[in-house]
Formats: sequence, C-alpha cells, structure tokens
Amino acid sequence: MSPKSYALPKGADAVTVYASDHIKIEMIAANHFPITPAVAYKFTYKDRSLLISGDTVKSPIIEKHSAGVDLLVHEALSTKLVLLMAESAARTGNALREKIFNDIHDYHTTPVEAAEIARDANVSHLLYYHIVPPLIAPGMEVIWLEGVDDVFSDTTLGQDGTSISLPANSNEIIHQSSML
Repeated sequence: MSPKSYALPKGADAVTVYASDHIKIEMIAANHFPITPAVAYKFTYKDRSLLISGDTVKSPIIEKHSAGVDLLVHEALSTKLVLLMAESAARTGNALREKIFNDIHDYHTTPVEAAEIARDANVSHLLYYHIVPPLIAPGMEVIWLEGVDDVFSDTTLGQDGTSISLPANSNEIIHQSSML
C-alpha cells in the first residue's frame, strides 16, 4: 500500500482522507505557526466520533469540528510550568533553552483553553495528550491542571497506558489505565 498525499484543508473546511461504510476520517487545519503545516484529524465510526487536535493554538476551527464529539483528544502546554523552566534556563546561562521555553507557549494551547474548547463545543470527554512539560514529579499535575475544573470537569490527563473506548451504538465512554 502506498501513502496518498492530500491537499491541505482550506480555512475551516475539512478534507475527507478516508471513508467506508461506517468509518470516516477527516483532516482539519490546525494553527501551529511558525511551524507549518499542522493538522487535526476527526474520526467517525458509526455513531461515535473523536477529534485529535495535533499541535495548535486555541482554534475556532478545531472547536467547530469538535462540536458534539464523544472524545476530544487535545494537546496542551502549561505556560506557568514552561515559564519556570525558562527562568531556570536563564539563571543557568542556557540562552537557547530559555528562548525555546519562552517561544513555545505562543503556538500551543493551555489546559484551560482546551477545556474551553471542550465546553463550548459540547464535547462529552476531554483527553489531554502531548502534555508539556512532561509531568515527572509528583504534584506537577495539580499545577498543570490549575483552573481546568472551573471550565470543564469531564477530563482525563493522558499518560502511558491510558486507553479510552467508545463502543458503537452506545453513549458509554470506557476509561482504562495501565502503566506500560
């Protein structure tokens, strides 16, 4: 099987990249400027759907295509934690890391912004992935999730081994987690 290439979606339109009797996969433009192109994918199977954001700032296009999905899988970056990392890099004289840490929050979504998208798009559940920075120390998740529950409470903080199933012909969302 050879890979196919597709034209990037224009504006808020989606491009169907695969469709069969019960499955549809759509590609949607994401905004990760200055890094381009960036896309999101929406998967629909029978009566269930999910959208994977890809790297992006908070986007009305992502919100539009997330409307009513069962599961929104969204990347997010804690500005608070990343700015602490930038300060640490500055104090240790690591100018390159300081610049990166000061730049990257400009082209990612915060956890609260992803929660706003989930709320405003009437999403059933929000799964965070591509979590920046990695939450390696106990308690970091409290800082990372600060303010999320005030906006949207049906969330999962993804980690290795997180699995969410959306059985067809059901509204059930099955969560499983096992460390790999």
